[in-house]
Amino acid sequence: MRMTTGWFDHYLHPSSSNQKPETDTESLHPSKLASFSHSLWKSLTKLLTCSSEPHVWQERDRHGNLTWRIYEPSTNRSATFASEEEVRIWLEKRYYRDSSVG
Repeated sequence: MRMTTGWFDHYLHPSSSNQKPETDTESLHPSKLASFSHSLWKSLTKLLTCSSEPHVWQERDRHGNLTWRIYEPSTNRSATFASEEEVRIWLEKRYYRDSSVG
């Protein structure tokens, strides 16, 4: 399963061209960092709560190892897996579990 980072690109490359360029000292200002963090958190929260489908993405831990994360909005639970195969197994079990309920 491939994940894209398109939703994050908005924060890395703002589209507003009428803002004045920031200097290095302005870009490190704590209020700008707090504002960025708040906007990022709100967008991530909205992304994760707007659908009942599980959200899957990759992360690297502090040692550089690749891990797979899943968040399931319908149960508000998350899980971490070491391989794509483990993610596929989890998704298949979830699919068949949900199919048998309905």
